[in-house]
Amino acid sequence: MHNASKKVLYNMVIIALFTALTFVGTYVQIPLGTSKVHLGNFVCILAGLLCGGLVGGISGSLGMGLNDLLSGYGPDTYIRSFIVKFLLGLI
Repeated sequence: MHNASKKVLYNMVIIALFTALTFVGTYVQIPLGTSKVHLGNFVCILAGLLCGGLVGGISGSLGMGLNDLLSGYGPDTYIRSFIVKFLLGLI
């Protein structure tokens, strides 16, 4: 295996790991007024800090977007979540 292909495989595994952690982390919720704060946001930010903004953005948007999709929210909600969580992890 070449060095470049090892790096791509490593990034795919890291993104998959953080996507799964973000997806599961959205079920740990803390009510805060009319909204909620969940552990998925923390995992998204942690992925961005540890592995770079692109990994954090992709894993956050996939994990929380998929959670919104499977929870039965409308397209406007999971598309917005997909975009906002990508920016959250990227920044």
